[in-house]
Amino acid sequence: MAVQLTPSAITTICSNHFSSIENLKPVLQVIHVKLFPSQDRYCLVLSDGSHYQQSILATKKNHLLTSGTLQTGSIIVLTLFTTSVIQNSTMPEAKENFTPSVCLDIQAVWKRCETVEKEVQSLKDSLSLINRKDSEQRKQIEDLRKQNTELAGEKERLLQAIQGILSENRRI
Repeated sequence: MAVQLTPSAITTICSNHFSSIENLKPVLQVIHVKLFPSQDRYCLVLSDGSHYQQSILATKKNHLLTSGTLQTGSIIVLTLFTTSVIQNSTMPEAKENFTPSVCLDIQAVWKRCETVEKEVQSLKDSLSLINRKDSEQRKQIEDLRKQNTELAGEKERLLQAIQGILSENRRI
């Protein structure tokens, strides 16, 4: 199921062109997370698919990042936020009612795909090695069968020679 981000939400939020905060609950994607350790605050870069904007996460919601519920690639719904002008740029701040939607972590999915591809390649290599060993063992078995047939023929000749020698010795 593809998640639809709210088109032009960043532009709308930053320009304050919405009638009330309750009417705008944009679906956005977290494209970057940065911790300001001295302030114990997180800066999130949010995207609506076309535009992106830095924002500050309310400290009451830090647990979402530390628990891994919220991470780069996650899809979120801003249910309550304010905007502030900081150094001549508008900075949305997610407030307490911020709720993460179903997390779609594209990077984690991509890493898992790469891991699975490596595992598949490793299994293919192992299978190839097993097939090679199996082929070598089949060749060895075939060689041993040939040797066994040759030795059986040699045994038969030697038995005939021994019988011939024994029959000559009996005559003497």
